[in-house]
Parts: sequence; C-alpha cells; structure tokens
Amino acid sequence: KTYTQACHACHGGDGMGMPAMQPALVGSERLSNDPYYVIEWVLRGSAMLRGQRSEWPVIMPGHKHLSDQELAAIISYVRAEFGKGASPVSPEMVKLVRDSL
Repeated sequence: KTYTQACHACHGGDGMGMPAMQPALVGSERLSNDPYYVIEWVLRGSAMLRGQRSEWPVIMPGHKHLSDQELAAIISYVRAEFGKGASPVSPEMVKLVRDSL
C-alpha cells in the first residue's frame, strides 16, 4: 500500500518505470546491492544511474517526510520484489542513514 501511494505513479506496479522518465526498478543492480545507498537515494530523491548504454540523472522527490517504518517497508518491498530478492532493511537502518544526512 505504501509503495502504491509513494512510488507507483512513476515506477509502476510492475517496477518497469516510465520510458524517458524513470528507469525500471526491475533488475537494477544498485537496488539489490548496498541497502544504505538505496535508503539514502530514497531519502534524498536523486541519483546518477548507469544503464546498459548510458548514464542519466534520476530526479525524484525525496521521501524524508515518510517515517522510518514506512521507508523500511517500501525499500524492503522493492528490494524483494524487483531487486532479485535482496535483503530487507529495518527502520533502524533507515534512521541511521537519515541521521547521517
């Protein structure tokens, strides 16, 4: 439910993104790697992503307004569903990253 409210409009229910707007979450190496990077990315809302043939800036709204619990749920869902079964993140991990920004 939280993913649908915060992410669905750009990344879609299937995680395939929107051509020429937002890259797909499905199969993203960054999404399935370092969870602390993903947490920072979602909190800040922007990143440079490397695709198969190019690099492009991704500008998305930061989600600092969401609670640590909500962000942990979203990121855990996305990592499990679209990130090749990557490990979940905890609200404590989100808080640690949030406090470091």
